[in-house]
Amino acid sequence: GSLVPRPPPSCISSPTCRAPAGPPCSRPSRACVRARARIAMAGQASSPHESTAPLLGAADEPRRVASHKSLAGNEVFEVSGRWHYAMVFPRVIKKQDKKVPAKTLVRMLGDMFADDMIVSWQEKERDWWTKVKAEGCMMSELTDQVMRKVVDILEGTHCGFEIGWMVSGDEDEVILLIKLTKEDTIGKIADLSDLSMRTTLNSYRFVGIKCLKTRPTLGKRLGLTNTEPEDMPVYLKYEATWKESFEKMKNEALSNQGSYMGLKALVQSERYPVPVILMIREEMDTAKANGKTQLYNDYKALFNEANAVEEQATQKNPKARVIRLYERTDQTLEGQGVDGPEDIQRAWYGNKGAEWNADQGFDVTEKVKALLKQKEKVQASSQKMGHDPAPGKAKVLLVELVSQGSEKLAMEDGEQKFEARMKRWAEFKLDDLKKATLYEDFKEVDILRMMDDRMDRLINVGAMMEHGLLTSYFPLHTPSALEPLKERWVSLKPRGILQWPGGQHDTKVREYFGEEVAFFFTWMNRLNLRLILPSAFSLIFLLRWQLLTLAHARILEVAFSLSMCCWLAHFTASYVQFSNNQSLKWGMNVFSKNVRDLPGWTPEAEDTVKVSFIRAMHWVVVFLFIAEAGCFAACDSTFRASIERAHHEHQHDAQGQGTNSAPEASHPRIFGMISKYSVTINIKLSVFLWGILSPKFASMECRRTEQEKKDSQVLKNFVVMSFVYYYPFIYLAFIMPHVEGCDPVDRNGNGLFESNSCIQSIKANLLLTFIIHLGTVVVMMCFQLASKWWAERSERRCMEKSGRGSNKYTDVEDQSKRQAYEGDTAYYLELMIQLGLVTMFSSILPSVTIIALVSNLIEVRVIAWKLIHICRRPAPLGQEGIGAWVYVMQFLCCLSAVTSVGLVIFVKEPCKSEWGLADSYKCTMFIIAEHLMLMVVFFVASLTPPISGHTTLIMRQHTIARAKLLGSVRRHIDVQKGTIGPFASDQSVSEGGWEEFPSVFVPPELVPRTLTLTAGIQS
Repeated sequence: GSLVPRPPPSCISSPTCRAPAGPPCSRPSRACVRARARIAMAGQASSPHESTAPLLGAADEPRRVASHKSLAGNEVFEVSGRWHYAMVFPRVIKKQDKKVPAKTLVRMLGDMFADDMIVSWQEKERDWWTKVKAEGCMMSELTDQVMRKVVDILEGTHCGFEIGWMVSGDEDEVILLIKLTKEDTIGKIADLSDLSMRTTLNSYRFVGIKCLKTRPTLGKRLGLTNTEPEDMPVYLKYEATWKESFEKMKNEALSNQGSYMGLKALVQSERYPVPVILMIREEMDTAKANGKTQLYNDYKALFNEANAVEEQATQKNPKARVIRLYERTDQTLEGQGVDGPEDIQRAWYGNKGAEWNADQGFDVTEKVKALLKQKEKVQASSQKMGHDPAPGKAKVLLVELVSQGSEKLAMEDGEQKFEARMKRWAEFKLDDLKKATLYEDFKEVDILRMMDDRMDRLINVGAMMEHGLLTSYFPLHTPSALEPLKERWVSLKPRGILQWPGGQHDTKVREYFGEEVAFFFTWMNRLNLRLILPSAFSLIFLLRWQLLTLAHARILEVAFSLSMCCWLAHFTASYVQFSNNQSLKWGMNVFSKNVRDLPGWTPEAEDTVKVSFIRAMHWVVVFLFIAEAGCFAACDSTFRASIERAHHEHQHDAQGQGTNSAPEASHPRIFGMISKYSVTINIKLSVFLWGILSPKFASMECRRTEQEKKDSQVLKNFVVMSFVYYYPFIYLAFIMPHVEGCDPVDRNGNGLFESNSCIQSIKANLLLTFIIHLGTVVVMMCFQLASKWWAERSERRCMEKSGRGSNKYTDVEDQSKRQAYEGDTAYYLELMIQLGLVTMFSSILPSVTIIALVSNLIEVRVIAWKLIHICRRPAPLGQEGIGAWVYVMQFLCCLSAVTSVGLVIFVKEPCKSEWGLADSYKCTMFIIAEHLMLMVVFFVASLTPPISGHTTLIMRQHTIARAKLLGSVRRHIDVQKGTIGPFASDQSVSEGGWEEFPSVFVPPELVPRTLTLTAGIQS
């Protein structure tokens, strides 16, 4: 069975449902029953011991690189070659050594190792465990024992890794180097991991499927990049049985080579069309070379017959007979090889989820035939078919073809047709298909994930670092894969900064850093690409007052402001479509379903009142922070207004002895500065306290996956931070004119007071925000670079002072001294805040789009440079899109629409005062205008569907490819007889028919004690 996350789900493994902590339940809860069925049907092990079972036999155990005793000594061991991971253990100095109590020690070891590892450790070293349970031990001894146990686990039969080691230059740390290179061990670990692998193009060719490609990028169409469209084969979960079945299918087909009757039988069965054609072509060449004319003619006729079958199957599959055309796609019936109305048996148009159902669709046979007679395009649309049978639901057009007889398959054997067919197959080689495999070779990112997954099931690295027994744990950089990225991707030269923000580096970044990092850079590149057009238009606004009349300039400002809201809506929808396509391309479209659960998560715990209360309280804390910041800002505004009022009263008295003798009346500047800085201090304190409280609440919310936990915290962080950042601008635009007042400003010197001090403050603050942000990014990079240099310098000085100056400061030690990658949340948050400022206040400062574009172009290169030169290599984490940041962008669309309309009506002329509108009339205008603007934004967003028509075609082809590639694989479900309704023991389900079982419901009273899938059916 496959592995289960630690701690083991005891309510699944025991006959009586047992909660994670507590006595066994006498009666299983409904949530517990659902958990049993789900985990069992997903193919997970039903015993916690299976999750940590040895992978290798004693004969397969690799030789040890270093003995345990040498690891504890001062010997320096030079390590060469490619290593994947590094674990840095501190060496405790005698002066810093301390006693660890027995209870604390046992708890620490229980946190750091899986239960099975503790049991086997106790059996092997009974004397040591008896001693430490009674007396405890010193920290240095505990560190040594933990390090030895880690080496035992990693290089033993449980993992089969290869272990090297080295001592740091100043000999205060021991660095374990870990790698996984043996192919059989990689296959065994991959078979137990939830790893999706990309299928090969040769496997597609073998089963006669043409692999679709991505559409050409905008940069490619404009000639700015050389990025070619990429192939989009399906991703399949790595299964050794699937790989073996494909090899068996391939060998079965190729075994007929040289046999005329065997090849003829394959042609008639219409199986493996491509390899059959290539084998016949080879036999034709052999017969021609040997002068066997009759045999050559026989194979030639068979070659024509095989091509006829393949060509007919490509255009109209006689077995399928039903063509599906989906709504909102570019699919047409003519593109499916239909010649005319005589090929149509029947047609139906209706709800996609209820095919051929008369209640949710209607017969359109005559309509389709009439369209074909009139030479019109036949598509799945209500306009073409007459009316909408299922409003609001996805629809499909089903067309059943007339059954094709054998005479339809016969094709002319003319020499011209034969030569054309020979030319078509000239580029294909049979040797390539002989070497075809189901899966592509393992990439380094796959090996890193397998290693991390395997170690995480046996060792809790986080607990080891928390208890101070491990300094760091990280994947090592690969120089050969890093050099191409250094040359082009991270260049800080002007040519590198101004390079086209396309997707030319996406695949390389994904294969080196993983999908989480890759999706961040794809989002930044798409944002910069979309900012080019509004930046170009904003250049016109620099001369709008000189080239246009006042009325035209105002109209242009309003149009640009509202168009930026539509721009953001279109960008959000188009990126959702793009990320869905990228997820399909990288095999992340089912990532959230296959990812492992977090330790401690159980379905029944998520349904408890305690967890619901904690999640609600987290939001309560969010609104408390917002309310506190708003109340403090309101009090500060009132205080500043009173200062101004008292100061004016004081100035009106000719003797200087005003009726208001308060200190703030005579010293308004001092008290104004106190008020200003008090708001800043309050914001900083709020952010500091939020950074402490929010992670604690998030850790208690009992989320199933790391992505769910991250998304939950992202939404709350953005709500708090957006208020902190946006409130000063909202205050200057809408509140300050009524509380403190704004002085009119004739900025253009034409006597028209088009601006005021509040608008000028907004412009200055916008510029200052972007400048400070970019400066902070650059300064932080320089500070981290200086910290890295100082750590290396301190290490070398320590080596020289201790007389170990001859020791080498290796690249591995250099990476261990670097800072850990802090994640992408902070980057996303800053960029989303800036994106909101660009779209909300573009009417006040249109050139902010240019500033944002230049800032982003510099920042994306700086972040990439930091990722390679300053930070440790991050673990290659998978991710489906950008997560909750999509909802943040959708929220910014609405906020920008409301704010832009408010600026036009309440802040900008002529609505503000020139037209003399009453406040009640302005409010009515605002409510109507912002509703209309929100409708426009939603309409623009709806023009771009989440999944494009091309992606839909690829997904359909993936379904066909999955069925054909795994058509001969049979999965067995072993259950107790009579316990799962219609299923009986030893029944089998063909993988090609997996769509017939979209779900399985198990009544609580029928749940058996053991329910397992021996190999796992795709669910």
